[in-house]
Amino acid sequence: MALWDFFKAVKEEKIDLSSRLQKKLEKIFPEIPEKEMIKITCLAGLLARVAFIDFEVHHGEVEAMKKSISEWTDLEEKEIEVIVTIAIEEIKELSGIQNHKYCHPLNDILNNEEKLNVLKMLFAIAAGDDTVSEQESEEIRLICKGLLLEHPHFVAAKSTVYEKLGALKEDNTL
Repeated sequence: MALWDFFKAVKEEKIDLSSRLQKKLEKIFPEIPEKEMIKITCLAGLLARVAFIDFEVHHGEVEAMKKSISEWTDLEEKEIEVIVTIAIEEIKELSGIQNHKYCHPLNDILNNEEKLNVLKMLFAIAAGDDTVSEQESEEIRLICKGLLLEHPHFVAAKSTVYEKLGALKEDNTL
């Protein structure tokens, strides 16, 4: 097999990895309507991305994820725990997945005010370990672009966690 044929074969076998989370959730929650499942999947995926951007998911971030999903859905606490657990497991496997896989469907479902609330929710997740790192902030900025929002939206969302921005915290080691 020529080298070019190998790459051609790999391209043909391409699987939409972003749908793995949705397929798992649909299997567990078949009663949730498709549009709602897409929203839950995309939100859970984005939350998990921000929580795992530093390759570590803190307890506070998990609790913030549960709270956020609770605010966006009518699901019971046990159902939300399952969604968060699966999202974290999947994001660890798929940490390289591009944001647009989760943002694009939300652009069709949510209006700008709701997408701004998603950004605020992502900053709440980032602040779940008591500090919003520059890496987390940058990831949310990229998600902001993927959600087709403008820089003022990003600034407004970031301002909700102003006191937890890592770059602004005092260094007490001096």
